[in-house]
Amino acid sequence: MEEYAVIAERFFDGCRLDLIRDEFGDLLRNPYPDSEDEVAADLAFLWWDSTGPLGSIRKGEAIRMLRALLGKPRGRLLLETRFAFSVDTFHLLSRQPLSPDEFPDWFSGKLFNPEPSISETSTRSLARTVLIRIRDAVSRRLTRRKTGT
Repeated sequence: MEEYAVIAERFFDGCRLDLIRDEFGDLLRNPYPDSEDEVAADLAFLWWDSTGPLGSIRKGEAIRMLRALLGKPRGRLLLETRFAFSVDTFHLLSRQPLSPDEFPDWFSGKLFNPEPSISETSTRSLARTVLIRIRDAVSRRLTRRKTGT
């Protein structure tokens, strides 16, 4: 079983995007990604959605990949805006058992493909959302400084 985990960790390394699209395009959330982060997100969700024997290893690989994306500002923004996948969602999944039967009903593909998609979101709307989040973060920091927490 450990060998399978090692193989899963490097399974897609060096694969060309067209090869991944040809072999797994019908299973990808977005078969035409625009960036390396989008490819990584699609591959993480491909691991997550897969079923069958050794599913817990696949889920573990998905969690590892999602964690790496959440650690990068662009990856986090992509997961939050395109897939509605936040740090809170990640923590919820990370503490759950990895058996697919034990996950809540709301954890489905629809969660990761909300409408409208990021490609349909206007730049103005996205910029506004980012500015609101920055303002709220600054406000929280100032409040913590004033209260000494």
